[in-house]
Amino acid sequence: MKRCVAALFPALSVVCLYGIVTAPSPGFVRYGALPIQRLYGVSGNLVLAGASFGSAAAVSFSDNAGLVVAGGSLKLIRLDGSAIAEYRYAGGAVPLLGTDAAPNSAVAWMSDSGSVLWWNGKTFNTVAVESSAFDGRVDCISLVESNLVRLVVTHPEGGVSRVDIALPTGNIITSDLLPGVRGSAFESGSRLLWSDDRGLEIEEPGGTQQTLAAPAGRFTAEQMSSQWVHLYFPSNRTHWALHLNAKGPSLSRLPALLTGKETQ
Repeated sequence: MKRCVAALFPALSVVCLYGIVTAPSPGFVRYGALPIQRLYGVSGNLVLAGASFGSAAAVSFSDNAGLVVAGGSLKLIRLDGSAIAEYRYAGGAVPLLGTDAAPNSAVAWMSDSGSVLWWNGKTFNTVAVESSAFDGRVDCISLVESNLVRLVVTHPEGGVSRVDIALPTGNIITSDLLPGVRGSAFESGSRLLWSDDRGLEIEEPGGTQQTLAAPAGRFTAEQMSSQWVHLYFPSNRTHWALHLNAKGPSLSRLPALLTGKETQ
């Protein structure tokens, strides 16, 4: 009987590996300075597998492309790791990245120069922004339209504003304080996320709000794909995957990589 059970293990291993390969993939996740991982599975049942991108200081992925920052370079890549374009930047601050459904939605906030970088489908372009007009830390950037970039800014007192910037001029069009929202905050598609003493707050476009149980304190966020966001909570050094779809949001804790280097 023991021999029969033992003989099953190789077959089960093959089935498990095949299941991982063919399982749905929510996207890519960065564990600090560790190599980027590809995530497989569904909410509540997620596993990690290595990707071919190496390590990075920041990432943002859509369903068909990604932005990766490493070694003073910002790269726009396909999901197989092949390069679309590269931009070398100066300065010590890591760019804040944003992606959406199409590669030409790739944008970045270059905090050292106070400028927006965007991909127009052929080249990277930059424009300086009068960032003194909004006092605070930029937590999120996205390309709302081909000629409109949106920043989510957390002010020193904790309030949060949306700031819309015109392209290619860099002119600030609007800057609106968001009532009841506290930083850090992040916008994924049309949904706004922030954390408070109740948990993780998620606001839909129509104003409907849901609260998910989550660790206390601020978080950092990176887009894993169009419907998934990676959240890292420094308060207890845990990583989470937030799934945002029409059925409603769900939050799953990600497996830990036990190397001691998981900080963001």
